[in-house]
Amino acid sequence: MKLTQELIKFSLDDLDEYTSRSELARKLGTSKITIQIYNKMASKNIRDYHNSFPKVDGKVGELEDTMPLKRYQCYVIAKLLTKACTLGKKGLEAMLQSDKEFADEFSYSKFLEVYSNKKVAA
Repeated sequence: MKLTQELIKFSLDDLDEYTSRSELARKLGTSKITIQIYNKMASKNIRDYHNSFPKVDGKVGELEDTMPLKRYQCYVIAKLLTKACTLGKKGLEAMLQSDKEFADEFSYSKFLEVYSNKKVAA
């Protein structure tokens, strides 16, 4: 994964509350398939991410591949892509699985903390 200008310039403020995977791919300068790959990685390894999808009959997962992504989910994917530039995809997934503190960097509470601070600074 290489760091693209789009990824460097990416801002959550440019997103609606829900964003299609195609639109997120365009904004991050990557492909929809790459978004799908990191969506699956996040859903598998980040509890808050997985739980942020709607539940159907009490189960999460039925709509994971089709639903537009919430702003939090876009934040996670952008952050994962950025980390993958230095760790590589396999290294990133290994870190998510083995290092709880690292995985916690992608939590919903961390997102709120970062996003709130950006709003206040603006």
